[in-house]
Amino acid sequence: MESEEFLAFLRTKYNTQKIDDEIIKIISDYNGLIDKNTAFKLMAKMNGYNKIEKVKVSNIKKGMRSVNIDAEVIMFFPIYIRKGDNPFKCQRIMLKDESGTIPIVFWNEDIQILEKELSLGDKIEVLDAYENNGELNYAYRTKINIKEKKEPLPISELKEGVCSVKGRIVEIFPEYSYKKNGEIKIMASFKLMQGKEQVRVIIWENIEDYNGLIEGDLIRIESAWFKNGEIHLNSQARIVIIEKAQDPDLLKGEIKDIKLQGNEIVVLIGDILLFLKEDQIPNLFGISDVSKDITLDTIFELKKDLINNKEFSFITFEENGKVYGEVLI
Repeated sequence: MESEEFLAFLRTKYNTQKIDDEIIKIISDYNGLIDKNTAFKLMAKMNGYNKIEKVKVSNIKKGMRSVNIDAEVIMFFPIYIRKGDNPFKCQRIMLKDESGTIPIVFWNEDIQILEKELSLGDKIEVLDAYENNGELNYAYRTKINIKEKKEPLPISELKEGVCSVKGRIVEIFPEYSYKKNGEIKIMASFKLMQGKEQVRVIIWENIEDYNGLIEGDLIRIESAWFKNGEIHLNSQARIVIIEKAQDPDLLKGEIKDIKLQGNEIVVLIGDILLFLKEDQIPNLFGISDVSKDITLDTIFELKKDLINNKEFSFITFEENGKVYGEVLI
């Protein structure tokens, strides 16, 4: 079947005699060690045939090279760091298709692909990986294409179980010590804000990995557990910083002036001009639900006088040369 596909491709470029002559030459060049089907495949590739042949996870063989698969990212493992004479670091993720699961390992600087590009639940295409000891390896020729991006859920839609969520850290609480199995352990926690919704996040393990987090950081949490209205992180969970806070200080003060500018509201606090995106409107004006039939212009005209000279607190961040704020409620 394969040889018929390659032959059909070659016939679009050469006549039968030319193909036969080239196949004989290719087999001769390999000292007769390849069969005719392989020769057809080599000739087709030399002439621009580049169909990507993919396999199912269950069909990946020991020592297999040039592995191409479609799979979903279902787990991130912690980074492993080896020190000493031959230092290196690596990180694995677990991939899954309808036939099974397999880990793929990323080495040294390639780990940044996991931090900057991939998220839990993403459906991806892996090209040119190789198998070793029951797992795939990301090598210098390997490519990963995201076919379907998995967006984190809104806080309001979280249900008990494994979850991924995105938001901004608005308050970091003091660390708390507790005893478990006779051993003193430390727990860290912070409050995460997403629009008008907030949730407490509790870190139970690997606390030292998150010491760099500050109020105002925009983060993505993956492989955490949502229970009793809180998000819990163990060793399998991870936090990815999407945007580092430029200034961890909160901006607090009275609104001295307010105006509508396109789909954004601009407020004056002291001598600072602060821009608020449309998703901050409910928090600013103290409204829970906004009908799709009501325009931003209408809401602004009805509510603007109610917040003049009223004190608010904001998390601020810079974007495109402007200072933006998210309302603390």
